[in-house]
Amino acid sequence: MGRLFLVPLLIVGTIIGCAVVVVLLFGGLVSEPEHSIDQLITALERPAGDKTVGVMLPRDKEVWQAAQELAGRLTRADQELIGADRDKIVRRLARIVQRIGPLSADLPEGERQKLAFVMMALARVGQPDALPTLLEQLEAPSAATRRAALMALSYYPDPAELGPYIAVIARSLLDEAVEVQIVACPVVALVADSADRARAFAADRLAERLVDADREVQWNAAVALGRLADRRSKPVLLDMLDRTFWEEKTIDRAPGIGTGRGTGAGHPLPAGRVNVYLQTAMEAAACFLTDPEDPEIREALERLAEDKHAGVRGSAVTLLSSSEADE
Repeated sequence: MGRLFLVPLLIVGTIIGCAVVVVLLFGGLVSEPEHSIDQLITALERPAGDKTVGVMLPRDKEVWQAAQELAGRLTRADQELIGADRDKIVRRLARIVQRIGPLSADLPEGERQKLAFVMMALARVGQPDALPTLLEQLEAPSAATRRAALMALSYYPDPAELGPYIAVIARSLLDEAVEVQIVACPVVALVADSADRARAFAADRLAERLVDADREVQWNAAVALGRLADRRSKPVLLDMLDRTFWEEKTIDRAPGIGTGRGTGAGHPLPAGRVNVYLQTAMEAAACFLTDPEDPEIREALERLAEDKHAGVRGSAVTLLSSSEADE
């Protein structure tokens, strides 16, 4: 999902990875005739099956895959839903979410994955009537469901329509689960960037997460604020533009699974992740390159233009050249 930042991408990758495992174990739906949207929703209206020694049974697999297929098909909602009663589709999908969401803390794996994909599909229909149901799930008992609801909102076709709900969405920046806060940062920035009335409020809430927050929340908040060209992000971004800053860090919990605090395992960040963090920070800081009265960001990118990693060097050179062309 290109509109989200680094750590949320790891979470999305986890979901996609699960989908790949299921297809490898059980086979996909590709050999079947294409299901209609109505058939897929009908399959989802039935409860998923149970598990035996942790393995999904065929019925569970079919329901989970139906949710995955529906979410994927609705990336082309304008084509898939020609002539369809979108309001009826929203009502049916919303009933599924409303039935499963309150139970999400105790759901088996198949139902949890189904719920995440149904919320994604509901968002992609692009009807304002879907938003209250998705926003309700920001209060779900399961942190995984709250995180999935935020991710679903990021797929809503017109983020400007989320503007009136920015205060509700921004509350997730203070969620008790760090993994929810991490995803909330880019989603709040996405809404703010698309809805002028929400921009100042969202920026203030993100700025509050630059201090006294989990370090990954701070980094994601800084990247989000950078994308909004908010100068309050600069102190954190300057740290993030320093390779030494990253090479001194350690991993203290598995990415995308956060428990709220570290497990105490202190391993250096892998070199590949350091490079991606640097490139993410550069992209977020690029809007400050043309400020002649504050050259620190430009100086940081000039140092990275001589970095030991070719990809980091290339990104820095490209951003510097682009800023010079704009001047």
